[in-house]
Order: sequence, then structure tokens, then C-alpha cells
Amino acid sequence: MAETQAIPAPEEVEVRPRAPIVERVRRPLAPKPSPIIPASGVAGRALFLVVTAMCYLASITLGASLLVRNQIDEWTSDISNQATVQVRPVDGVDVELQVNEAITVLMSTQGVMSADPMTARESSALLEPWLGSAQVLEELPIPRLIAVEIDRQNPPDLAQLATTLESTVEGATIDDHRRWQSGLTRMAASLQMVAFAVIVLVGATTMAIIIFATRAAIASNREIIEVLHLTGAT
Repeated sequence: MAETQAIPAPEEVEVRPRAPIVERVRRPLAPKPSPIIPASGVAGRALFLVVTAMCYLASITLGASLLVRNQIDEWTSDISNQATVQVRPVDGVDVELQVNEAITVLMSTQGVMSADPMTARESSALLEPWLGSAQVLEELPIPRLIAVEIDRQNPPDLAQLATTLESTVEGATIDDHRRWQSGLTRMAASLQMVAFAVIVLVGATTMAIIIFATRAAIASNREIIEVLHLTGAT
């Protein structure tokens, strides 16, 4: 007789609970705000080109202003420690003797570091671009020039030096280049003012273009904006 298999009692059956189902709640992504003037459109590309051109013009103007200012500063720095003595030929007086007397006065003045005279040929070469060949210049009473280097830390009294030269050496005058320095300084200031005005004008023009382009884009989408406003959009 076959043996019957015992059936376990209901309370002995192991009940395995099902794995809980995790519901994934996905929040809808907020739509990205679209630009008022789409960059891919004709108006967006045109506005980008205009703004780029304006920025380029402003950069060029600013760079040119700084370059001119630095160059003028170098020029004024170079001539601030220099002066030029001019010895005009006088009838009956040897010009070489006049030059030597002027050099003696200059080197005996405190604050003068060096005094280098230019030869007659070098003085004539400075006038050749305006007066022609050297043969014509030989017949003219060309003044002799002396390049004077001044100590920046201990400069001499140029007014007193000019008086001493005029009283000691007949026909001698000194030029301290202050007129050229003041002219260069005024020119640099004027160029900087013009550059600043150009930069301000370019900036104002760029802002006006952006404002008008934005207003035009809003005006072209006026109906859509009104509908969105009626639905509660802000």
C-alpha cells in the first residue's frame, strides 16, 4: 500500500510577500526660457554682427589712444633731460671760438652732464631736406648746434644759464624744448578726449541698437504676449 504524503497545515505554509512596486514620479522639466531675439534667426545674427563690430571699433580706438599716449610719454621723457644751444655766426668772430666758449660755460654749470657740439656738416645736413644741396648751404650763415644733456635729479637753472650764455657768448641762445613738450602733452590730452568720446558714442549706439531690436521683436510677437498675459503669465 502506497504511503500518502503529509500535507502541511495552512499555518505552516511560508508566505513570501511580493516585492513592493516603487512608483517613480517624474517631475516635468521646466521649459527653458527662449530668448526674445532668437540667435539662429536673421535678426539675431544681424544683431550679433553689429554688436561685434561696435566692440571691435571701441577696442581699436582704446588701443590707438593708449599707444599714442605711451609714445608721447616716451618722447617727452627723452627730451625732458635735453636742451639745445644755438650759436649764430657773427661777423668778425670765429664761430669755432664761439662754440668753444659756449661749451666752457655749459660744462661749468652745475646740473649739465655733457655738451656735444655738432659739426658744420652735420648742421647743414639737417637743412638739406628743405634748402637743397650742401653747395647752397655753404654760402649761408648756418648756426652751430650744441646738444646738452641735463641731470634730471639736479637740473640747472635754465633761465640763469640762458642769461649767462647770452652775456658771455655773442649770438648764443638755449632752447629747453618746453614748447615742444607742452605741445605734445596737449596733443595727447586732445587725442584721449577724442578717443573717450568715440568710445562713449560707440557704447551708446550699441545700447540703442539692442534696445530697438528688442522692442521690435516684442512688437512682432505682441499678440502672443497678450494671450500669455491673459492666461496669467508674467
